[in-house]
Amino acid sequence: MIREQTSLPIYQQLEVLIREKIDRGEWTPGAMLPSERQLSERHGVARMTVRQAISSLVADGLLTRVQGRGTFVARPPLRQALRRLTSFSEDMRERGLLATTRLLGREQLSADHDIAAALAISEGAPILQLQRLRCADGHAVALEIAALRGDMAAPLAHEDLEHQSLYRLLEERCGVRILRASQELEAGIADDIEARHLTVPVGAPVLHIRRKTLGLWQGQEILCEYVRSAYRSDRYRFYVELER
Repeated sequence: MIREQTSLPIYQQLEVLIREKIDRGEWTPGAMLPSERQLSERHGVARMTVRQAISSLVADGLLTRVQGRGTFVARPPLRQALRRLTSFSEDMRERGLLATTRLLGREQLSADHDIAAALAISEGAPILQLQRLRCADGHAVALEIAALRGDMAAPLAHEDLEHQSLYRLLEERCGVRILRASQELEAGIADDIEARHLTVPVGAPVLHIRRKTLGLWQGQEILCEYVRSAYRSDRYRFYVELER
């Protein structure tokens, strides 16, 4: 109940009421909240107050806004430990979630300066570039662009890349043994393309990841993959355990 005679601001009182509904299971993850007008009328507060309470809960990761649809109870974010190298499919399977992939693009290109440097190949050398949307239980989690050495990845030009693990295909079809990888993580904001595929507003917080994967191919260690990914920060978290 909203109380006028209290030191707690009205918008914070409304936050507490919404949190309680979520904690009690009245509003479950994925459920859509009533509209701002409905909440305003139900609790006898101004719509600006409702908007302030919702914005605060969105910032805390408890709610999420979907442009053109409304406000929803956020799903608990997925967590991945930064201890070992796994594919997205393997990671989701270990969590009991269904991993799906939408192949948005597959192109045979010439490596530009940045990709050539990342893969330690000559500028202009052939690469296979894959753009994929990664989903968990049907919900978009990450948009990734992978660049593979063209000579190594030639057998994948016509493979089904939506229903098979890329790492497994690299091993079985290309003869690559994945060894290890290095990753860089950086906070960022969604651009137009990322926002459209991840169904978030332009400028929403995302986690940008760049990964270089080292593999053994034809008896030599090579940089076989360079991946640039944008992860929804409200649906995916990385963590690492540190010891002293």
